[in-house]
Amino acid sequence: MPTEERRALLDRAITAYGAPAQIDMAGEEMAELTKAHCKIKRAQAGCEVTASIGNVVEEMEDVQSRRDQLRSIFHRSTEEGQRRRNWNG
Repeated sequence: MPTEERRALLDRAITAYGAPAQIDMAGEEMAELTKAHCKIKRAQAGCEVTASIGNVVEEMEDVQSRRDQLRSIFHRSTEEGQRRRNWNG
C-alpha cells in the first residue's frame, strides 16, 4: 500500500475510534509482540518454530502500524525520532 494511502487509513482509524483507544491498542499490540517473542523460545521444532516466527512477524507489522498512529497522535515525525536516536546513541 502506498505511504499516503496507508497514512490516510491510519488517520481514519484515529478519527473513528479516538486517540485514547488507539493509544490503548498500541499497548495491547506491543504486549502481543512480547508474548509472541516468548513463544519462539518455547517452540520445539520445525512447523512450531516456523509458525512462531510467522506470528512474531505479524505482530511486528501490527506494532509498526500502531507506532505510525502514535507518531500522528503525538505529532512526531520519523525523521525526528531518527535524529533523537542518533543524538542519544
